[in-house]
Amino acid sequence: MLLEFRIKGFRSILNEVTLSLMAGNGTDVLPLSLVYGANGSGKSSVLSAFADLKGRALGRAMRFEPHRLSDGVITYLVYFRRNGKNYGYKLSFSKEIYLSEELSLQKNGRYEIVFSGKNEKETRARKDFEDLRCFFEDDLVLLSNESDWLVHSKKIIGKDPRPIVRAFRKLGFSIENIVLDGDDVYFDYGTFRVPLPDESYGVRRLFSYISLIIDALSNGKCIVSDELDSHLHQEVIVQIVREFSSKNGTGAQLVMATHDTELLAMKEVKKDEVWFTRLSGPERSTELYALSEFDHLDESRDYRKEYLGGFYGALPSTGRIFGEDE
Repeated sequence: MLLEFRIKGFRSILNEVTLSLMAGNGTDVLPLSLVYGANGSGKSSVLSAFADLKGRALGRAMRFEPHRLSDGVITYLVYFRRNGKNYGYKLSFSKEIYLSEELSLQKNGRYEIVFSGKNEKETRARKDFEDLRCFFEDDLVLLSNESDWLVHSKKIIGKDPRPIVRAFRKLGFSIENIVLDGDDVYFDYGTFRVPLPDESYGVRRLFSYISLIIDALSNGKCIVSDELDSHLHQEVIVQIVREFSSKNGTGAQLVMATHDTELLAMKEVKKDEVWFTRLSGPERSTELYALSEFDHLDESRDYRKEYLGGFYGALPSTGRIFGEDE
């Protein structure tokens, strides 16, 4: 389970920002984190940082993307829970070298460092931190490459199509079955079949991701998506959000950047689960702040109406876009 993620110096993020999935009481872990903001405000930077850290933690070569006004150092700190233990993992690096890497374990309410390294060769050679490796390799799932996950969903269909069929039915699709014939997928509607390439882009996209969503809900994984609601009907997104909210007993989590303000009106979405991004100052640095940081808010407030009214910021500037200036 993801507990908290801190980012500094990456892309549009100059100063440290923190995305927390801990409830206000400091003990409960939240199943949702919805990030809102204007285009270009840094939502993608926050979500892309997950991919960058995951790749580096697993020893993959990653593109170096610091903020243009930074000191050339990117730092990540992630807190996570696995096998009943809370860990902290910190990584700091420049273009040429990994400056430091630390793994800490919470004991008696405090995090104690169990490993600290200062060069890539030394840190990448260690094999004894299975919880760290498994968190990044198995528990943190990035919905970023549709074609990769399409292959995964096909494998699931080949073994047992029923879980995916049930999921599509829950999402309002009147299908009888999903059939894999060789490498081709067909949606069986009872009286006729439709090959997957002939379905809408949204259906193809959902099919590519659906097995991962089912797996996350069943096995307590954390899905991170910068574009899940792209080309999917609003009601489909509502149902997905509702599923994660209701499955918090398994530890399943969804971290999603979105423009869908209807989600703010859902009773399942709590104020601790809503975040905003905006650019500040001449350095154009991303700020990340939570709805819960606003004073005197309660769950009866109409967050959607207030957000659209500009009460929380994180909205694009409006006015005349095309035509001559007045």
